[in-house]
Amino acid sequence: MEATFEGARERLTDTLIARALDGDMTAMRLCLARIAPPPRDVPIALDLDSVRDARETLEASSAVITAMAEGEVTPMEASRAMTVLVKHKTIVECELLERRMTALEEHLKTLDRT
Repeated sequence: MEATFEGARERLTDTLIARALDGDMTAMRLCLARIAPPPRDVPIALDLDSVRDARETLEASSAVITAMAEGEVTPMEASRAMTVLVKHKTIVECELLERRMTALEEHLKTLDRT
């Protein structure tokens, strides 16, 4: 398919641009989609370093919701941020459980020695 259009690529492009300049709205949309495509994803500031427990996760998620309500981020961006928060919270919880289990195992070892 690529080889079929190879020879006609320049002619097709010139024709498309000419039609767009003549007012063809479909041609304009196609040209603009190539010249200035809509942003696919934009970074948002989200400090996850401080999210270490459920309370901090609640605070971070509240900040995301507030940012969305105030129009600082789109609902889609907020949804993605919340997904990251939930996954981050799961990782934090796993680490906390690992520490607690290690502490319990150490405690059991001291009980066995007595």
